[in-house]
Amino acid sequence: MAAADADGYVREALEAYAPATVDLDVNVLVDVFHSAMREELVDRNPAKLAERPKLPRRNWRILEPADAGRVAAAFTDSQARAVFLTLTLTLTGLRGHELQALRWRDVDLLEGVLRVRDSNNQALPRPCRRQLPLGGGHAGGSDARCADKSRARRR
Repeated sequence: MAAADADGYVREALEAYAPATVDLDVNVLVDVFHSAMREELVDRNPAKLAERPKLPRRNWRILEPADAGRVAAAFTDSQARAVFLTLTLTLTGLRGHELQALRWRDVDLLEGVLRVRDSNNQALPRPCRRQLPLGGGHAGGSDARCADKSRARRR
């Protein structure tokens, strides 16, 4: 297989599938050839040279408090736990695994922040945490910030 073959596949696949799907296919090809190189079955990874499809940027929509109220109203009274979890995710911008990792020690009422420990943001150094302000408006938006543990100790 040559890089031109991978490019041809991408062009053909884009006629039938969404760019994100084609990009996932190319990822699989890259991984397959990577494994084949590790096993010394091939000398290079032609899929790595494939022209990747342009992926549309996501426009994230942050719910307004009124929208969050309508989401909460969609639940029945017996689903109080689901309402709480849904509103927490919605109003803080937390990811599901971050919400699951929260402990009471992550809630600082004196400073008015929620410390998110288990962030998937690989660009941040590991000891880094996101802090979300508690109360008043959307915590998951531009107010979210990262505080290194060592900087916090120096204060």
